[in-house]
Amino acid sequence: NQHMKNYITKSGIGYDVHKLVKINSKTKDKKLILGGLKIDNGYFLEGHSDADVLLHAMTDSIYGALNENDIGDFRTFLKLSPPLRREEDREALVQGLKDKTIDVIVSDHKPEDEESKRLTFAQAATGASGIETLLSLSLELFHNGSAKLETIIQALTSNPAKILNINKGNLSIGNDADFCIVDINKPWIVKKENLISKSKNTSI
Repeated sequence: NQHMKNYITKSGIGYDVHKLVKINSKTKDKKLILGGLKIDNGYFLEGHSDADVLLHAMTDSIYGALNENDIGDFRTFLKLSPPLRREEDREALVQGLKDKTIDVIVSDHKPEDEESKRLTFAQAATGASGIETLLSLSLELFHNGSAKLETIIQALTSNPAKILNINKGNLSIGNDADFCIVDINKPWIVKKENLISKSKNTSI
């Protein structure tokens, strides 16, 4: 079993997770993948080893890079679900990635058309195109010294492959050779006209 220790808000999600763990412990697979966790320093969820459940947690790359201050004057392209939180919450997520509490970094690709985002903040749709910025946002954690490159690459590749039990994410003999070569030091500017996704509303 994987020991789960994380910072969770006091908004009730902690109780939901406990309930999910209890229910999942009775299933055949005994694997629980947690996403969209809200973060708040000082409130811990830990010690489910006795529940005989393999716990995994994931976070979107944007939550490790930005915080609520980046929303500025209610920039609707940054209206996400869950919403961006405080800087200390972002730091807690990064710490969770470093200590392997969080296994996986995802894109949370939820594109919306421009008409749905160019409204008032209250009316605008939540979500953003994230698949094309996943790697660059994740690598930012390496470039600013927040996390080791190995940890980031594992969270993007081998960890999700292991969780889903598929032959991906590493160069073992017999696995699919679907790897890519990246210059991690080459600057990249996000430009609308260069994005392949039909929706162009990225968080950055």
